Amino acid sequence: RPMLTVLRRSLVANAQLSVQPHRSIFTLPTLQFGLATGVHPLFTPEGLQCIRRHHESVVDSLNAHIAIQPRFENQPLEHVVKASRFDATQRAVYSFSSQHWNLCFFMRCLRPNTADANPELEAEVTKELVHRFHDKSPFESVKAQFEEHVLAAFGSGWVWLTVSPAGKLTVLSTTGADTPLVAGHTPLLGLSVWEHAYLTDYGFDRQMYLQQFWKSVDWNFVRSVARMLV
Repeated sequence: RPMLTVLRRSLVANAQLSVQPHRSIFTLPTLQFGLATGVHPLFTPEGLQCIRRHHESVVDSLNAHIAIQPRFENQPLEHVVKASRFDATQRAVYSFSSQHWNLCFFMRCLRPNTADANPELEAEVTKELVHRFHDKSPFESVKAQFEEHVLAAFGSGWVWLTVSPAGKLTVLSTTGADTPLVAGHTPLLGLSVWEHAYLTDYGFDRQMYLQQFWKSVDWNFVRSVARMLV
């Protein structure tokens, strides 16, 4: 599977890389929604701004480490993530690059405020996912697994709906800044369970956070990533 090609296409506007002499500079993604409006109904402006401040800190730290690591200069983000993952001397580069990728992907999974929630589109896309990846369970079962992972998560991390290396729909959790990319999975959907992502708007009510997340998913994006895999 042309993993790098798929991920570059799906994140083309979200993991931007601008090159200056002798240095790679990663930047914050361009959002589909305004910081002043939030992401309806998932995040208020205050909640979204909290995530954005965290993301800015991650990018600043990544660039600081990249500046003293010539081997990572002028490299695409997913290459930096994978190249640093299994190098014990590059744990900081891995943590900040993978968290940058995760946050970019998370923001892209959310529909713009100009698009209304569309239950018919969700039903159409989820049915296609089950058929395309030969899952014998209805999507409601997959969704229930996803929710179980979110509610059971301890500490900071992420919950993902992915396509596994074997081509199957898979729900999995990663801790801290880890990403499923390094295990050969292709994410279709991701949700942050870092506290900064939900405390501002939901306190410790992850159940409500989940409910509002499902109402905010950009199912057109999910389908576009899935279709590039076949």
